[in-house]
Parts: sequence; structure tokens; C-alpha cells
Amino acid sequence: MTEEMVAQRVAEAIANTEVGCTVNAANERRPEVANVQQRCNYKVFMGCNPQSFSGTEVPVGLMRWVEKLESVFKISECTDNDRVKFASCTLSDGALTWWNSFAKSVGIDVAYNTPWKEFKKQMIDEYCPRNEIQRLETELWNLKLEGTDTTRYTNQFLELALMCPTMVTLEYKRIERYIWGLSEDIQGNVMSSN
Repeated sequence: MTEEMVAQRVAEAIANTEVGCTVNAANERRPEVANVQQRCNYKVFMGCNPQSFSGTEVPVGLMRWVEKLESVFKISECTDNDRVKFASCTLSDGALTWWNSFAKSVGIDVAYNTPWKEFKKQMIDEYCPRNEIQRLETELWNLKLEGTDTTRYTNQFLELALMCPTMVTLEYKRIERYIWGLSEDIQGNVMSSN
């Protein structure tokens, strides 16, 4: 089962009960069940423990921040109108300075009403310069399995593929690229099992 399918089923289950997240004594996030359905508000959103972003952990940190926020948006059933407003509250340090400058230039109401997709693009433009993306593309292109740690290789491949989607847009290209980086003996086993 893919992460997307799991996230969808979790969101559906929560939608059938209540929309909140709490942290229990074991410090685990779990849905909070209540009798009354409520809309997402700031308290519910923050109760789902969204990740913060300071602007220094780019570009991988930016993508993880976006992924985590989008997961929290689904779980908390955050409306499109509140996404940028709530997301801006997770910014700190240089990213918060960037946000304050943006909000001041366009007005806070206009800034809060920026569509989430446009806001993500602005963040990517600001924090993922093209030369950094090119460096990651080169890293993906040259990625090879070192030793026998296939878990590390797989995780690194998936992270780079996420950051460089145009290099492995098609599923068969992603599979070919992954297999290409494996050692010859593992490549042979993979190819024969296919």
C-alpha cells in the first residue's frame, strides 16, 4: 500500500469521526474523536504538530516541510482559504523575514489569500535556486549503490527523485534509473526476476 493510499484512508477515517489531532502521554499523534464535527481552526492545525521551516534547510528541508504541511492540511481538513495563513505561522528565522517582507509588500489580507499552489511556487523560487536543483540532478544522475546498504541507496534515490521530478517523470524511467545505480550482481538479479 502506498503512502498516498494510506494517507487517503486515514483522512477518510478521520472525516467520518472528528477533525483533530492530539498528543497522548506516549507523545504519539492520534485522531481525537468527538461527537461534533468541527472545521479546522488554528488550534486544531497546530495540534497536528506541523513542521517549522527556517529557510536554511533547503531544498530537501523545504520539500519535507511542504509534504508535512500538506499531510496536516488533509488530516485537519484545513480549508484552502486558511492554508497560507496557517502555514505562515510555521515559518521562522529567514523564512519568517521573507514572509513578513512579502506580506508587507502586498498587504496581509492579500498575502493570506494567496492560493497554496502559488505560495509553494514562491517558496521554491526563493529557496531552491536553479543551480541547487542542477546539483541535485547531477547527484541523482551519478547515484550508485555503495556496498550493500540498499536501504540507504533507496532512501537517497527516492529523496533525489522527489527533488528532481523532471528527470524521472515516467515510472519506467524512475525504475530504469534506480536499477542503473545498483551493483551489477544486484542488477542481474533484479532483471532476471522481472
